[in-house]
Amino acid sequence: MAVSIQQIKEIVTKLAREIDAPIEFLPAIGTTPYDAEPHIEIRNGELHYVVVERGKEIRRDKTTKLDDLLYLIFETITFDMACRYLIRLRTDTTDQRLIIFSRQEELLGILSEEWKIRVQKEHTEKLRQYP
Repeated sequence: MAVSIQQIKEIVTKLAREIDAPIEFLPAIGTTPYDAEPHIEIRNGELHYVVVERGKEIRRDKTTKLDDLLYLIFETITFDMACRYLIRLRTDTTDQRLIIFSRQEELLGILSEEWKIRVQKEHTEKLRQYP
């Protein structure tokens, strides 16, 4: 099933409301910003999550699955939200990643249990690689 830019925008907006995501954390959809903010493209039936900084592409993830694109979008949004949450806590915890990761998992879990499990696996691997 092909999806349009407008449909993606509507889905992202709906999901963002569910977690009270700040509008400035949402990716540009259908336009290309030039300040290292992510944007979404559709090319040849593929969904692209792209980040361009100073006119140079620094990240491009491609998928044919809407769920994977939405995960990429909300993995970034919830990470930013979790970092903002940590700043408000003003804690002196030694490993602040644990607070960020926990909050991000909580937020993703509101949207999708599968996304929560997926990010938990990524967090476990990061903590294993970088204790």
